[in-house]
Amino acid sequence: MIYVILLILLEVFLFFTNHTPHTFLIGWDNVMPEFNIWLNLQRSLFGVWQDYRGLGVLDGMAQTANLFHTIYIFLLSLVLPQELLRYVFIMLTHLLGGIGFFVLACYLFKGETNKIGNKALCLAGSLFYMFNLGVIQMYFAPLEVFAVHFAALPWLALFITKALKKPTPRNYLILFLASLLTSPQGFVPTVFLVFLILLGMLCLFHVIKTGQVKVGLTVMLISILANAFWLLPYSYSAIKTQSEIRNTRINQFSSEEIFYRNKAHGDLKSVLTLKGFMLNSVEYDQFQNKDIIFMNQWYKHYNSLPYQLLFFILLIVTLIGFVRAFVKSQLTLLPYALSMLVAFIFLVNNTIILEQINGLLRGAIPILGEALRFPFTKFIILFALCFSLFLTYGLLLIAKWVKIKGSGMFLAGAAYLVIFYLAFPVFQGNFISPLLRIKIPSYYNQAFSYFSSKNDNGRIAVFPVNTMWNWQYRNWGNRGSGFFWYAVPQPITERAFDPWSLYNEQFFNEISNAVNTQNNNLLGDVTAKYNIKYILVDTTILNSITRSPINYDSLQRFIEEADVISKKNIFGKLIAYELKNNTTPVFAINNPTRISPSSNHQKDDLIYENLGNYVLDEETASVSYLMPSFFTGKLQEDLEFEVKEDKETIAITPKKTFPSFSGKNAVLEIPSLFSNEFLIPVELRTSGGKVSISVLYPAIYLNGKKMEVKEKPFEITTSFEKVSHVTFGDIDYSVPFENGVVRSYILNNYPNNIRFGDGTRGESILIDTRNIIVSPFLIPIKEEKIGKVKIVVNKIKGPFGFDNMLSQNYDLKRNVGGFDLYPDKVIANAKRAKSNAVLEAQGNSSAELSFYRDNLFHQASYILFAESKYKSGLPVNFYIDNTFQNRPEVETKLSKDNKENVIVIPKTEEVFQGYGFHFVVKSVGVEKAEANITRVALYPFPENTIRNIRILQDISPESIAKNTSETPIEFNKIVPSLYTAETPKQGSALVLSQAYDKGWKAYQINGKSNFIKLTLPFIFGKEIKNHVLVNNWANGWQIGQSSMVNGQSSIVILYLPQYLEYFGLSLTTGALVFLLLRLTQNINFGKLRISKNSPPDAGQTALMNH
Repeated sequence: MIYVILLILLEVFLFFTNHTPHTFLIGWDNVMPEFNIWLNLQRSLFGVWQDYRGLGVLDGMAQTANLFHTIYIFLLSLVLPQELLRYVFIMLTHLLGGIGFFVLACYLFKGETNKIGNKALCLAGSLFYMFNLGVIQMYFAPLEVFAVHFAALPWLALFITKALKKPTPRNYLILFLASLLTSPQGFVPTVFLVFLILLGMLCLFHVIKTGQVKVGLTVMLISILANAFWLLPYSYSAIKTQSEIRNTRINQFSSEEIFYRNKAHGDLKSVLTLKGFMLNSVEYDQFQNKDIIFMNQWYKHYNSLPYQLLFFILLIVTLIGFVRAFVKSQLTLLPYALSMLVAFIFLVNNTIILEQINGLLRGAIPILGEALRFPFTKFIILFALCFSLFLTYGLLLIAKWVKIKGSGMFLAGAAYLVIFYLAFPVFQGNFISPLLRIKIPSYYNQAFSYFSSKNDNGRIAVFPVNTMWNWQYRNWGNRGSGFFWYAVPQPITERAFDPWSLYNEQFFNEISNAVNTQNNNLLGDVTAKYNIKYILVDTTILNSITRSPINYDSLQRFIEEADVISKKNIFGKLIAYELKNNTTPVFAINNPTRISPSSNHQKDDLIYENLGNYVLDEETASVSYLMPSFFTGKLQEDLEFEVKEDKETIAITPKKTFPSFSGKNAVLEIPSLFSNEFLIPVELRTSGGKVSISVLYPAIYLNGKKMEVKEKPFEITTSFEKVSHVTFGDIDYSVPFENGVVRSYILNNYPNNIRFGDGTRGESILIDTRNIIVSPFLIPIKEEKIGKVKIVVNKIKGPFGFDNMLSQNYDLKRNVGGFDLYPDKVIANAKRAKSNAVLEAQGNSSAELSFYRDNLFHQASYILFAESKYKSGLPVNFYIDNTFQNRPEVETKLSKDNKENVIVIPKTEEVFQGYGFHFVVKSVGVEKAEANITRVALYPFPENTIRNIRILQDISPESIAKNTSETPIEFNKIVPSLYTAETPKQGSALVLSQAYDKGWKAYQINGKSNFIKLTLPFIFGKEIKNHVLVNNWANGWQIGQSSMVNGQSSIVILYLPQYLEYFGLSLTTGALVFLLLRLTQNINFGKLRISKNSPPDAGQTALMNH
């Protein structure tokens, strides 16, 4: 008991050295139900569909597993103030893990610990488990799942071992309760898989030793059943969401980088010394306005010679214990030895052979690929547990071999001194990062209260939206993924939710485009489309991309100029706007336009901008857009079109198919270039002194047949006998006629000054495009099925068109980083070759090719072709920056397949000229990155015109009107996954403004509803089958004649996979009840025998006397 008291006193001392009074422990990734405990408890109980995460997402982790964590926080809140709750919880897990290890070690080595001093050696092992570098890295920026995992492993190992050794009802019940109470370690399910490795090894070796297969399986089943309430729904979501999560933009751009950062520490020395990526992590310090090494004190301590020598001694002792366990076939310790080896294999991913094994696993099993981006965080605690056990065993062996009285106590004392020296920075306030111990400004509480008093169905859009990245920095010291959603009941569009949903990602694309282009109409469309009720501007958020200040004054003016704003509230540096939209989560839309095909990725939804509410209908669409999106901000494999270029033209074909047409009343509508473009491509032909000017429209081919756009050219008569050249004054471009032809551009909505000459004199004309009357071209279509679409655009060389920009001036830069993290690995080369640029980097360095073109209008669109030869490491980063707005306008990664990369640069704003182009090869660890940039071509491109080309079926252009009206209907939101609503009228679409998912079902219930009908509508109701995609993101159900019921009826909308959690809760509860009955009534399967007076069995007696 004295040793446990010592551990408690040590933890109390650790708390006071790492607690800053009147601060919260907040930042990085954090779980903070203390901001609204009841709300977060509900979210855990009904956690499969998370309606508060942006537009709503299927849980891609296991939020339900946080149920008991929320309960723990509630219990602590009964005696502690809010700001202490997370501090105390994190410290308690650390203490419980240390005590658990001590008890486990004493149990495993009970033959040895009867000797004087040997329990003191178990305490040394416990201290090492608590204060080894691997665990400290996990607590320096703590996340609850890893803290619970640390606390859980030794206790679960103990109770598993006891249940295997003495399979009594009492031991089974204790194991079940321990598994249930530590279920928050399943919040990141791959962490639970790590626990299963240890569980499996313990059960396997028990079966090998005793042959008791049934006991081994029973223990495993008990552990699984205790976690069934979150395991069952996660089993569904893991299959359903893994592809979507992997393909979100943030994960596409960051997964490989994260893997390489981890891999940099996958060498043998790093793993054996428990060093991970955290030790080399660089963090931005807002107060110093510079980057720092996040664990700077630890970084210096670890690299000191005394640290290395002393740790080497402990490593030798550990290896003695590890080898001895194998040599002597210690079946008690072999499960830990093999568990350690498994963890070792995943951690040592930068070592020959093991590196290849890791690569095969990541490639063959996609879910493992995502999980093993961070092998350190998943496996280091298991590795540290086993390391600590073998250190303890090695110390016990040495004490036994020495055979000198008091050797155990002396050895323990020496071990304490070494461990305390190795862990010394923790007692200087570096157990938990000082950067995460900060005061939360009081105005956040004011905002929490404000939104808690508002309609909890009103979705909040968080501004600014200057970056897609979900790591935020605030000027009061906060850094990380955020926290606001823990306090408010409304759905909220935080960037932290974008990696889990393509719909959330698409919302960001559209809202950021509206803000960046300063388009108030677009802001109104986006907020209406996505049912946004509130805008929250957090002016404390810093620009984490360029470090330039965010222009909040301009942002506020833009928002307040919008017609959709009705109210404004200010809470310190937080500004809340309420929108006029009468948003409800359930409503009806009458006669929505049927369109096909839709687009998965786009900067703006032009279909909604043109038509208002619409539904996707691939069979009977009345409007079909040929190419609604040219979004290239993701990866090349995500492009929704294919491009082929030759010397003179660019041919584009869509990847999606089109519905069949009746062959009657179908027309192709081609908008005027003057409706959508800033740069109007023109062809000038001269004959003598006459010049004709024709607008060059893209050539459109349907099933190989060219659809002709006929427009009369503009004729000019000069006084020259022969026109030899022409100057376009407004774009500063002069060019001679070749064979009587010149191609160039005029500016739209602008008085263009064009000057013709014959070699000796010149004449000027003015072509004013500001007052041109525009109308679309309508071409009848006779084809019943369109199998192939091709659109061909002419390349026009000149001031905006470049066949290879590398033939002109460009800059080469190299950056070797600022902290010399990998001094023996640094390479940063950027050099010119004959026809390309060679970029290579290694050791946290980068090499860059860049150039600037100052004449490119931001009002225009362009298409860029980049050819590169990828050789190794990370793919080439490419971005186009707007120096006037200090932001990247396009950001992507080039393909590794050595093919031509296509990037479309859309219109970005109404003013300014000039873009910077940047190709960056970077290394984030010790990997070598290398690529050659061989060609960069750029041409103006009529993006908006092509996107607006559409086919109309049985509908005239004149009859098309924007339909944004919504019909309110009575509804009741019972829980996030269950709604009831009145039945809308026939022909309308019932809409649920949650992200589209096939798991959402709608059922029509006849007569009065009751609890049973509401909870089991799939039994007592009739399913409405026509589940449609509304506005390219929401759920809808077309209400037809077959869906209508005479008399009283209602509709129940539910998320069916939520029932997996209910079933899992039933299994967990049923298992608990069964084990309690087994304990109290001594149930034998199929036969009940009550023996109130019989003594407990030997196993129970041994456990009680322990």
